[in-house]
Amino acid sequence: MLTGDHKATDTTSAGRATQSLLAPIPQPLILACLLQAVSAAARVVPFIAVAEIGRVLLGDAPDPTTVWWIVGIASLALALRLVCLMSAGALTHLADVDLQLHLRRQMARHLTRVPLGWFDARSAGLVKSALQDDVAALHHLVGHAYTNMVSAIVTPLVALAYLIWIDWRLTLVALVPVLTGVALYALQYRGYGEKMEGYTRELAAVNVAAVEFVQGIAVIKTFGQAKQAYGRFVKRTRAFMQSFWDWVSGLLGVSAAAEVVLSPLAALTITLAGGLALVAAGIVAPTDVLAFAVLAPALTAPFLLLSFSQQEMMLAKEAAQRIVGLLQTPSLPQAPVPQAPADAHVVFEGVSFAYDGGPEILHGIDLTLAPGTQPSWSASASPPRPGR
Repeated sequence: MLTGDHKATDTTSAGRATQSLLAPIPQPLILACLLQAVSAAARVVPFIAVAEIGRVLLGDAPDPTTVWWIVGIASLALALRLVCLMSAGALTHLADVDLQLHLRRQMARHLTRVPLGWFDARSAGLVKSALQDDVAALHHLVGHAYTNMVSAIVTPLVALAYLIWIDWRLTLVALVPVLTGVALYALQYRGYGEKMEGYTRELAAVNVAAVEFVQGIAVIKTFGQAKQAYGRFVKRTRAFMQSFWDWVSGLLGVSAAAEVVLSPLAALTITLAGGLALVAAGIVAPTDVLAFAVLAPALTAPFLLLSFSQQEMMLAKEAAQRIVGLLQTPSLPQAPVPQAPADAHVVFEGVSFAYDGGPEILHGIDLTLAPGTQPSWSASASPPRPGR
């Protein structure tokens, strides 16, 4: 968007842009993901402990010693989860702060080297959006997205392994809300990339209108154009609101259905209904249903968490593409080794100039400026060649 011809392409290009920006902080993210994996596994242990305590107490010969061992293991798992979770969160947020500082410095340094015409062709609102909003949009990706994804994978796998060990038939029942919810979300996010591109484009237009209105308020008031300028801002805002409503209004039904199916209450209800039916048929034992009643919500909760963060992840990937596009803007030539001038002479040899992609306006300029003298210059001023 900032480069004029840059547009969001496909998921692959967005992934490459994101990976290139995250290159300075791979080690903290990897370590945070490992700690989050341990935390996610430890999170399931207390639920397993509750199920096992119920199975022990409801068995033929309850053993208090076994119960206390299970309680001790659950307590250690809770402590381990707390330490790993806090450590992972601290690592990702510190990495996010370092990355934002690095990117803003890199972008500001690059903007000092691009031609002035680049700024003339773009509003201050777009530059502000890149340096501030786009960089800030990466916070969710760095601070939360990767660790949430690890939790969404590890937690259901650990719970699923335990449930399969208890009874594979009840496991199939517990997977019904998971598979249904995933199918609904796949339907909801069909064409999501194109819709998100339109969302970011309309939001950038609002930012541009707001910055232009604020920066030009003195001139606007001087010439009595406050009403017209405010009207343009309101028009952009209403266009954004209408575009956003047109997008989300068609998704409300599917989104609500997916959230209901993946909710802990729905998972518990479906699992209990299927479990009681199997108990009535004499296929499974009642104590086995208790384990599924406790663990079934652990299969759906991570998917619900990922669905809530999906929009922030898409916004972050779109922002990453725009940041990469800005950093790839051609800059003015720089001397490989900057040197201090030997004296006050200024010499131009064979200087030419052209607007971006256009024909040469000036070419063949030789100019010498010596201290205390009048400038002497010459130019081979031939007209631009055809086709230039």
